[in-house]
Amino acid sequence: MQPAREQILIINDEPLVLEMFECFFRRENFEVYVTCSACRAVDLVKICSFSYIICDVDIGGENGIDLLEKIQKLGQSPQLFALSESPSMFEMLRAKKLQITYLSKPVSLEHLSQSIQDRQRENFHYNENNNTIAEN
Repeated sequence: MQPAREQILIINDEPLVLEMFECFFRRENFEVYVTCSACRAVDLVKICSFSYIICDVDIGGENGIDLLEKIQKLGQSPQLFALSESPSMFEMLRAKKLQITYLSKPVSLEHLSQSIQDRQRENFHYNENNNTIAEN
């Protein structure tokens, strides 16, 4: 029996970007979900257990950081990534406070994949028994 693939949700209002990300992360062996709707994203989070969520900061007039904050309040703890074409210091600081990895566009798929791998390594070293980072 093969181990379950990690689930990733990609939220972006540009269909070509969704298609490109979906193809890339399927090749990276993720179970990929995509949506261009903030409401649909919340619905998916309620029924799926995502390891990672990648969200554009501007989703058709909605704020992606607000959406990711709403998702955090649902009680799951996926690793969150926000992508912004025009980063603002306010949004960057807000993302940091919410423990969201904030990346400026254009971002290469390889760089995004590396950021996910970095978060995977951070989680690997996290010791859930005493809520501390393990020493290397």
